[in-house]
This record gives sequence, C-alpha cells and structure tokens, in this order.
Amino acid sequence: MIQARARASAIVIALEESLDFEKGGELALALARIYREASRRINAAMSPDKVDVLMSARQMLAEIAEAWKRIAPK
Repeated sequence: MIQARARASAIVIALEESLDFEKGGELALALARIYREASRRINAAMSPDKVDVLMSARQMLAEIAEAWKRIAPK
C-alpha cells in the first residue's frame, strides 16, 4: 500500500511539473492548485484510517481525467 501511494504521489508531482505556466495561464495555475491539494491528501493518507482522504484525492484526479477525455479530439 505504501508503494502505491508513493507511486501516486510521484505521478501527481510529474503532472504538476509538466505544466507550462506561460502557455497555460490560468488553466495551468488551476491545475497546479488541484495537483498540490491531491498530493497533500495522498501524503496525509498514510495511515489505514485515512482511506477517505486518499479517495478524495483519487476523485479529484478522476474528474480532471474525465474532463481531458471530453475535450480530446476524436
């Protein structure tokens, strides 16, 4: 379980690092805030009794993934 959380945290960090603030403007800033909050929640959920916190981070990221799917060219 710790490895999965570490991997999730690394993915969120990579997502934030990939943001282009010059080209992305407000969208990049908004995504950065979401990624930081998701990362904070993942790190806060290190104990087994904090599954709800981890699930809230998962939900945040799932909503972003769904939005990207909706705007992707078909």
